[in-house]
Amino acid sequence: MTVLQKWMVLAATCAVVSLLVSLSSAENDKARPASGEEAAKPDANARSVEELAAAYRLAEIGDKYESPEALVAAGALLLRLQASLKTGKLGELDLKPEVLDEKEKPIEGAKVESPKPESLEKVAKKYFDQASTLALKLGVSKEVEDEIKAVKARTPPSRGAINGPRQKSGVLHPGQSHSFSFTFLGYSALGFQATAPVRVQLNTGGVTHFNQLTGVGQYSWMPRGKQGAHVLIHNPHRFAVTYNLMTN
Repeated sequence: MTVLQKWMVLAATCAVVSLLVSLSSAENDKARPASGEEAAKPDANARSVEELAAAYRLAEIGDKYESPEALVAAGALLLRLQASLKTGKLGELDLKPEVLDEKEKPIEGAKVESPKPESLEKVAKKYFDQASTLALKLGVSKEVEDEIKAVKARTPPSRGAINGPRQKSGVLHPGQSHSFSFTFLGYSALGFQATAPVRVQLNTGGVTHFNQLTGVGQYSWMPRGKQGAHVLIHNPHRFAVTYNLMTN
């Protein structure tokens, strides 16, 4: 591994830390709740949504910046999350989106494709395999393989006690949007991951909390009592995109 490659890996690792500290955009910061509400702590299920989104973000960084360490960390987060769940798998978000066209008009009779999401263990293995391939390219196979072995060795064999995130997968065809309506009570978390960047909007009570073109996103907030929320996911591409929407 050359000195330049070492500095690139170090820079990518620093990018992991800085991006995980702030997963929201500047416009999200403007929509933050009052300081009293910020003091409210997330429950275990909300925190698990944040961890799942963080794992997807780490994998995105590892792929973009060629950092096997970030990919290993992503897999480690997923295995830890899986071990914390009562059933060892994510719950299903039983919601059917409204399908809209490019002008956000309903498409009559449109079918909603909802592929079965991969298990956390299977996704983690995919990230470990990516890390191994990248490590071989960078000449750091021994170090990365040792990291992967260490991660697998410290993963708890027993199940945890939380229900964890609920998840909905969908396929967006070119120009389509999927519109979801939720009701939240208490500390709330919403996470998102897609196979290509799409436009994601989160609105509650006329306030836009999140509005980004992104492949991975996450937002947490404390509603004032029982609160309705609207999520719009739009595919601006000329090809289909598969997404996962997660919430507590």
